[in-house]
This record gives sequence, C-alpha cells and structure tokens, in this order.
Amino acid sequence: MKFLILLACGLCLVASPALAEECTEVRYAKSKQAVERAFEGGIFLGSQTVDNRLQLFVDGSTWRNVPPDVRINMVDMVQCAVAGAGSALASLDVVTADSQRLVARIRNGRVSLVTD
Repeated sequence: MKFLILLACGLCLVASPALAEECTEVRYAKSKQAVERAFEGGIFLGSQTVDNRLQLFVDGSTWRNVPPDVRINMVDMVQCAVAGAGSALASLDVVTADSQRLVARIRNGRVSLVTD
C-alpha cells in the first residue's frame, strides 16, 4: 500500500525520458518488486509530496549502514519504479524519518547522495 502512495505521488513529477538512465520494461518490473520489498523490510517508511516535490522517508539507522553505491542503486530503483520505463523523475528528496535529514536526491533524473 505504501508503494502505491509513492507511485501516485510520483506520477506528476515525471520528467523527459531523455534524462533517465536506462529504465527498461524488465528493469521497471524488477524495480517495483525491489521497492515493495524495501517497504516491507522497513528501510522505506513512507512518502509524501511537499511543494510539488516527492519525499521518500527512510529508516536513518539502516540507511547509514548501507554502502554508498547501494544507496545510489536503491534511489535509482525508486526512480525507475515510480517514473516507469523510459522516464525519469524531475525531483525526489530522500529524508530520514527520525531527523528529517536530507540524505539523497534526484534532480532531473540524476541521483546524488547528500553528505554532511
């Protein structure tokens, strides 16, 4: 159910397909499953929109223990799952649920980690 909220919130934020990394139909299906598992496993906790920006809430302690390359891959999977094959998100903020700290973002289809 939480993934459906994320999906519904993100559809209005889809950007030009030219900005997306390769999100094929196969990768889209796999990404949807991975995002659902991340919600079930408790690393992704919820989502909302603020000022037309989608926010994804993550468990802060779990997020900090995940290697940076895996974090980037996780956010990119969210992008593929929400935007769909051949598309990208214009904007997404990944924040910790406990402290509301920004830890990753997508701008115009590009994923980046935010460090202290």
